[in-house]
Amino acid sequence: MSDRNNRLEFCRILLLELAPDEVDFLVEYDKAARITGPGERLGPEFGVADTAIVLGPVVVMIGQRVFDLILSWAGEIAQKIVEGFIVDQGKAELKAWLSAPKENNISGALTSAGKVEIITVVSRLATEAKLPDDEIERVIKHVAKIVFGDDPEH
Repeated sequence: MSDRNNRLEFCRILLLELAPDEVDFLVEYDKAARITGPGERLGPEFGVADTAIVLGPVVVMIGQRVFDLILSWAGEIAQKIVEGFIVDQGKAELKAWLSAPKENNISGALTSAGKVEIITVVSRLATEAKLPDDEIERVIKHVAKIVFGDDPEH
């Protein structure tokens, strides 16, 4: 599967966990999230009032950004950039997760700083999307469950 398809699969997994009623809109959310700039809200393009929060588009946008961050760490970027985020020999585990996010997690490939970096990105994006605090916490817990294999209930 291509990176684009794997990214979409990761977003689908997140949607199934966080907004299962919206999974039918995955392709539309994906298109919108790819053209939405940093700090812009997703939602109004779907006829959603500015005051309403639709979780699905935000989840897809967060999924795209997290997948792309991990993809960059697994790629051939300068070692200094990823130093401190992944353990020695962690790239192989990252690549395995990128090709099958549903079947793997990357807990063993990341340092504590790498996990914090991913959670920080998720938190920032969810906050910029103006999600309520309880939804931000819920999104963070489920991203951690899927990416790190952590149980969101603990």
